Amino acid sequence: MEFIGTLSGILIFFVVTNLLFCLLYLLSYTAGNGFYKWLTMNNSLMDLLAFPLLGPTKYTGDKLFNKFNGLIARLWLIGYAILLIILIILLGYVFGATL
Repeated sequence: MEFIGTLSGILIFFVVTNLLFCLLYLLSYTAGNGFYKWLTMNNSLMDLLAFPLLGPTKYTGDKLFNKFNGLIARLWLIGYAILLIILIILLGYVFGATL
């Protein structure tokens, strides 16, 4: 049971960082891309290390902003943020149940 609790806690951390990065993308697409490039320094190893923290949101944000205009992409990102919040709540229940 401790392993499940630890894994749940780590997943909560990853989802919260994705949520914060999603909020940055909601403010500005350029700021989200600039922050990711600054964090990874255009290095392949840093891309691999940063993927669990910011990768899903970067991929989602890039796909949305390239496919739709800014308003529709931001509406989809709000839906994505709501899904992340629901995932945080569910993982919090698992984390709390294993303690």
